Amino acid sequence: MELKYGIAIVQSVPVATGQFSDKLGEGGFGPVYKLELLSDGNLVLLKNPTGTVWSTALSSSMPNTTKAEAVILDDGNFVLRDGSNPSTIYWQSFDYPTDTWLPGAKLGINKHTGQVQRLISWKNSEDPAPGMFSVGIDPNGSSQFFIEWNRSHRYWSSGEWNGERFSLIPEMRLNYIYNYSYVSNENESYFTYSLYNTSILSRNVIGVHGQMQQLTWIEGPWSWNLFWSQPKTPGEVYGLCGVFGVFHENSSSYYCECLKGFKPLVRDDWLRGCVRKSPLQCQNKTSSGEEDCFLRMSDLALPANSKTYQKVSAGRCRWDCMENCSCMAYAYNNNNGCSLWEGDLINLQQSGVADGRAGAEFCIRLAASEPELQIGNGNTRTGGNVKWKLRTALAVAIPTTLITLGLFMYFRCLCKGKLTRKGKEYTGHDIMLFDFDTNPGPTNNESSSAWKLWSSNKASDLMDPTLGDPPSPSMLLRYINIGLLCVQESPADRPTMSDVISMIVNEHVALPEPKQPAFVAGRNMADQGRLMSSAGSPSTNNVTITAIDAR
Repeated sequence: MELKYGIAIVQSVPVATGQFSDKLGEGGFGPVYKLELLSDGNLVLLKNPTGTVWSTALSSSMPNTTKAEAVILDDGNFVLRDGSNPSTIYWQSFDYPTDTWLPGAKLGINKHTGQVQRLISWKNSEDPAPGMFSVGIDPNGSSQFFIEWNRSHRYWSSGEWNGERFSLIPEMRLNYIYNYSYVSNENESYFTYSLYNTSILSRNVIGVHGQMQQLTWIEGPWSWNLFWSQPKTPGEVYGLCGVFGVFHENSSSYYCECLKGFKPLVRDDWLRGCVRKSPLQCQNKTSSGEEDCFLRMSDLALPANSKTYQKVSAGRCRWDCMENCSCMAYAYNNNNGCSLWEGDLINLQQSGVADGRAGAEFCIRLAASEPELQIGNGNTRTGGNVKWKLRTALAVAIPTTLITLGLFMYFRCLCKGKLTRKGKEYTGHDIMLFDFDTNPGPTNNESSSAWKLWSSNKASDLMDPTLGDPPSPSMLLRYINIGLLCVQESPADRPTMSDVISMIVNEHVALPEPKQPAFVAGRNMADQGRLMSSAGSPSTNNVTITAIDAR
């Protein structure tokens, strides 16, 4: 018998065994494994001294177990069959492929039993345990097969089979070697292939790095020759660097590295991904101190599986992620709105343009205990307490001072003179009686907007994105509270500038609750009545008219 794929061990009646060992270092051997054909016709792999590692586990009894034999056939199929009638197969390895698809084997699904024949990569180059990548046909019935990460995420498709080739494997247009076919009936659906020249050896393998390769054996140099491979580049493989790992690629090579604040789970095994060097503060219920912050990455393609919210501001986007401990990252731009990522981040890739969403700032959650980070390519850690407090204090104090001073000067002008509006003259007395909602009289858009958002618990939308991330949501609310106090209607309710600085510096001192500012849309009728009674009689000259309109 000519053997093409290795050494055939024919083990027949009544019981036969073959032994081999795991080598441990130089000169050492590990446990002894024994492949044995039992008297009941089952093939088992035994490990001394722990017992059975694997079994064919045939439930139905064989008609003649004394004639059972285990054989590796010429096509590479390892079968358990009736020795007296070789066409009777009890069990075959082609029904349980690992990482290799040989000619004559099926890649498919049994519609009655639900059994699936799929390829599964090795865990790594030294460990044949199931890895992260697999190849299988479409269970929905289309004539194509997919490569998947973690048996869940499809990242490559062969394209539909048209009877001659797969639409997304262009190399098959010049195919003079392989004869693929697709079969679908009431019992099963599957792909299989053969070679026009049966003397050629071939195999189809899903590698440990998620790439599928069709190989042929070349006898001259005694090596495997690559016929086609998909995906073409490692960058197209999903999750190649594991969770929280970043894929980098240049013209000649690629490599993986962990995000800042993370480290490899297992050295030199990137498919296992990265873990945090320090736990998140929000996950430690008994701790106190600074809250978690974010690292802004400007050169990463945005990963998939985000939750997107269109009508949300940049400040609200940042806030929502900060308040949810399972939120690991967020991104915001004007075109796509807010995107949040919960759980492990996967398939992070270095990119000049963020996955077709240019302008989005991708911010990754860091533990509060991580040191201040400043790394290349525009990546910065946002939310440093000292810098943020200084910027926010200036952002609150300066506009508040200018607004207050402006309002003071404005009403001083009203008291001393007249204003002109649409070709008519109005006195300060007249203007004070205008309905600010229905007449375009003097308004303070800043205090109006701030009060509406504050009273509807959306105050975080006020924050300018250029300020970066706040040390905590409560700190942001404190600064907005201070700003609203500075534009209170009654001078007695407004803090002095020295009070403002004290409020900012003394973070733990409680603040007064702000009242509705003086100039906002929606002044009530009681306020208008009070103004009229204090102002005296309406003007009766021929230039102005004073009226109170219903809303």
